[in-house]
Amino acid sequence: MEVDRLNSVDTSAHSTEDSPDFFVVDVGISKSIELNNLDDKLRAGISNLFDEYQDDLERGFERDPDYIYRPHFLITLYVGASIEF
Repeated sequence: MEVDRLNSVDTSAHSTEDSPDFFVVDVGISKSIELNNLDDKLRAGISNLFDEYQDDLERGFERDPDYIYRPHFLITLYVGASIEF
């Protein structure tokens, strides 16, 4: 993937760099159950299983806000339930 990256606050001086290759894996399971005539669903999972992130994310006032190619969140565990009645 090619990503435009500003070398300074001056937008006329920029270059294009290749971002490192990466992939994001999310896994999850869900189970539907029926209790007392209610349809229940339980779910759990992990987002960004291999914890991919951008090593060279810039910080501070002069950072390039468009130079982001990473997943939005680091590794995240989630659980949930829903009841339909």
